[in-house]
Amino acid sequence: MALNRWLGGVLVVSVLGVVGCTQPQKKTPDSSPSPAATVAVSASATPEAVASATPDVAASATPAESSTPAEAAATPAENGTVAASGDKAVLIEDFESADGMEGYEEVLAMEVPASSPEIVAKGKELFDANCTSCHGPEGLGDGDAGKSLDPAPRNLTATDEYKYGHMDLALFRTSAYGIDGTGMAPWGDILEPDEQWAIVHYVRTIQK
Repeated sequence: MALNRWLGGVLVVSVLGVVGCTQPQKKTPDSSPSPAATVAVSASATPEAVASATPDVAASATPAESSTPAEAAATPAENGTVAASGDKAVLIEDFESADGMEGYEEVLAMEVPASSPEIVAKGKELFDANCTSCHGPEGLGDGDAGKSLDPAPRNLTATDEYKYGHMDLALFRTSAYGIDGTGMAPWGDILEPDEQWAIVHYVRTIQK
């Protein structure tokens, strides 16, 4: 009887050795086994099969999502250039009055994407839909929703009335992060970065 039990144990071990005994594998979200787990089940898999079935982590990796509006817009668009408003040094000098405000360093590091008639037209559409209630249809700061605000909404056409710079970098920072103590709310989580840049380019066309 003892000999029979011993022979039975040897038989079970031998069978498991041939089939290939593996640990449970973590499955992908679609509940199908990963390629690596499938290969592990077959004890006779060749090294070439294992190599071809192993996922390429580097190829499937995706960049982490940006956590701030500035990070989302920090990569210049293809063929992006400093806007027609002037040299980057001029934009930075105009932007210096916003030093210390939220998002200043992030926006300072950006390249301004190039403008075009199509982008300006898109910016006007977005401005009309989102900004005129406070700033008015002509950007004069006379929108109906802005009449009860103190301070009043900025007259966007008058460059000498801007407190934190009136050029591209300053306009984008104000759009994305808003201005504390005013009715200018942050739009960075509402509008996409390219939409904000389009509005910036449009606003530059109405300034006097």
